[in-house]
Amino acid sequence: MNRDMTEKRVIDHVFAAQSEGMGDRILHQACRTLLDGLSCIAAGRFQGHDEPSVRKVLEGGQCTAMGLSEGYSAPSVAYYHASCAQMHDFNDGLITSGEFGGSYHPGRVIIPVALACGELVRASGVDLLTAISLGYDIAYSLRWEQNSPPGPPRPDACAATLVAGKLLKLDFQQLRNAMSLAEFLSPIKLPKAGYDASANHLCYGLIARSAIECAFFARNGISGFGSSFSQTLSKDIHNSDYDGYALSKVYFKPYPTCRVSHAAIEVVLEQRTKHHFTGDQIRCIYVSVPPRNIYIDKVTDTKSSVKSCEYSMQYALACAVLDGAVTLDQFSEHEINREARHVFGSNKVKVLKNEKRDLELRKSSGHYSVRIELNDGQIIEEEKTTVYGNPDNPIGDDFLIDKFLRNAKGYLPFASTVPSFVFEKLVESENVCELTQLLSGN
Repeated sequence: MNRDMTEKRVIDHVFAAQSEGMGDRILHQACRTLLDGLSCIAAGRFQGHDEPSVRKVLEGGQCTAMGLSEGYSAPSVAYYHASCAQMHDFNDGLITSGEFGGSYHPGRVIIPVALACGELVRASGVDLLTAISLGYDIAYSLRWEQNSPPGPPRPDACAATLVAGKLLKLDFQQLRNAMSLAEFLSPIKLPKAGYDASANHLCYGLIARSAIECAFFARNGISGFGSSFSQTLSKDIHNSDYDGYALSKVYFKPYPTCRVSHAAIEVVLEQRTKHHFTGDQIRCIYVSVPPRNIYIDKVTDTKSSVKSCEYSMQYALACAVLDGAVTLDQFSEHEINREARHVFGSNKVKVLKNEKRDLELRKSSGHYSVRIELNDGQIIEEEKTTVYGNPDNPIGDDFLIDKFLRNAKGYLPFASTVPSFVFEKLVESENVCELTQLLSGN
């Protein structure tokens, strides 16, 4: 499929996306995805170490930033929420998409953009959910040509821009211009080596802001840069049934760590409950991962950043063994200074490359082998075929509600009412402002 045809089919999908054909099941999944996105924003907003710095550049306007009482511009709010959503590694994701040039975690950009634009135009709840679903479809189906010059994470930037365009009701040529502008004006994505940099979250905040600004530019007559579209479609975007929507392939995270560590966390927590072992009784924990995921092998110390600890198998399993849980509380600036976790992780957690499993594991993030060796000679081995939160082992609504309340309750005045509004009232709401008012600091 040539680039012009790809561009046309993507834009055609923007116009074709309608709530009438979505069905109750996918609308409910869109509500779940929205609530989880709000949970991630709350985690960064109220427990993100860099939040005050991010807040300083907000510009005045009429849109709502979570937990703040003043109004801000739509691009500013999208930037703020996307930055907050990326402060902790708690985001949802699409299995396999990112491995082949698509989006790894579309929600951290799409939901902030949809929420800001939806509030700006006073969209209905169904229009908001339709735009979110559309954004995930595009982020999942587009594939960035890996041999193209370095640039922004194009599926994220393109999908978010088209979400803004959908809600702003841009015409075909305006959408085409907005996409072209976004390809050139969105910031460059940080490489894996920069994941633990303090600027990590800003990258996605700037992508979200740029998406809305590019839609604004196009709406006001600014043209793009010609036929420069550098992405391909992995397949036609087709929503004939629930499984045809990208939202059906979304996973949610029960732990605020890199998804690669989740299978091992589950095994350790389950076996700890079953065998009642302590950290002192463990000789070593071996975790076998595909070579492509070896970046999770990261020894940390008290000088490490929060992001480094969230990308460390050693730190995550130390939390699981020593504390019996892996929660956001263990990933604060104060908590990562506890030396015991770093000592246990560096001395007793070993990450091994499993060359044979690389190809067969590309379809799932959950297949990992864990071997726990105790000092008394006992050996516990387990292999996970899926992890909690995957589409085939889904997290329930109650867990998502609890996740939001743990991250927001005590900070947001109306936090306790947000989940019920999202699940029970949003679909019937005529104005997204009913939701955003619950997110304000007033």
